[in-house]
Parts: sequence; C-alpha cells; structure tokens
Amino acid sequence: KAFGLDDPMLQTACAYHTTGAPDMNTLDKIVMLGDLIEPSRTFDGVEALREIAHQDLDSAVLMSLDYTISYLIRRQRIIDPRPVFLRNQLIGAGVHYPSE
Repeated sequence: KAFGLDDPMLQTACAYHTTGAPDMNTLDKIVMLGDLIEPSRTFDGVEALREIAHQDLDSAVLMSLDYTISYLIRRQRIIDPRPVFLRNQLIGAGVHYPSE
C-alpha cells in the first residue's frame, strides 16, 4: 500500500519478491524470478536461470531458491524459513531441474 498498490495480489507479489513464500501463485513467482534475473544481474548461473525461466517457471523458481539459499549459507547469513518451505513444497510437488 505504501507504493499505491491497491490490488492484494500485487501487494503479496511485492511483499515476497525477495524471499519467496509457500503457496506462491504464478504472479508471485514471476515477480520474484523477474527481480532475480533482470538484465543488470551478472552472478554466475544467471544465464542458465534465464533460459530455464523461459521453459518452466517452477523449475526456475526452484533453481533460484537453491542459488539464494546456497549464497546465504556461504556467507553465514540467517535464512528466512519461507524460501526453505517454498523449496520443500516445490520438491514435494515433483518440481525438478529440467533435463540437460
């Protein structure tokens, strides 16, 4: 609401775009992934993530969560439990990386 967004779906998508959360809808996932793979991002693996995003949204979200969680672990940072729950939910639903 602070940014003039009155639509609850947009509010939720914006609220969780950096962490993710269980039960994300398609819009939530697109906003989260779009922020991570936008053109100015240059981290190792972003090109592969961009390619997968064009093939399978859930697989790309899973890969983005794995990247983010690994990044936080390497830097000994606290990890919000919501992306871990989302990752487990996706894996439990049979989501996996596309075959190479």
